[in-house]
Amino acid sequence: MSPRPRVAGVDSPHDLLALLGGTRGVVESSVPGVLFGVVYPVSGGRLGVSVAVAVASAVVIAALALLQRRTVQQAVSGLLGVVVMAAYAEWRGDATSFYFLSVVKNAGYGTAYLVSVLLRWPLLGLILGPLLGEGVRWRRDPARLRAYSWASLVWAAMFGIRVAVQVPLYAASATTALGLANIPLGLPLFIPTCIVTWLILRSTHPVREAAAEPERAAQPAPEAVAD
Repeated sequence: MSPRPRVAGVDSPHDLLALLGGTRGVVESSVPGVLFGVVYPVSGGRLGVSVAVAVASAVVIAALALLQRRTVQQAVSGLLGVVVMAAYAEWRGDATSFYFLSVVKNAGYGTAYLVSVLLRWPLLGLILGPLLGEGVRWRRDPARLRAYSWASLVWAAMFGIRVAVQVPLYAASATTALGLANIPLGLPLFIPTCIVTWLILRSTHPVREAAAEPERAAQPAPEAVAD
């Protein structure tokens, strides 16, 4: 049996990281939250100023992505998320509430990854499968299904770590600490997750559609047709 082909463009953890959003996207997504947490105590606890700085930073990030002709989907979704968090904090009149959506989002993603593994539809396979050209054919390959399951558990653990750090800080109304926590919970946690994911998935390869050899074999040879 001939070995399956390697996946073009995903031959290293760096390639996988780029496929899942890239380092720049992860850093940019954490900037508004960090600025909010820093500006709040510096401004003397002025919620309006902190919100304005966070939203302005998200607008600048989205504008730069547009000017540099980069994919703006991530930047725009980040901007919308910051606007929603800012509106919620203003509505509650509580600075810590700015991070409520982040806590809920991480808890939701972690739960989704875990449940998807239990249902034998690992979420990472549903995300990467189409990008790697295998769709959901990986479910027919026990080794590939197992690899996606373990990798999805790694992502569930990443989101679980974020929640484990954020929830106590949120309960203690530690606004600045929540903002600064975005730094280690961002890229420093995302990169190892991608590396471990790549190490797990490299033991298998995307499941391609079988070539139409049986069809061709069933057809008569050219000489027979000529007769």
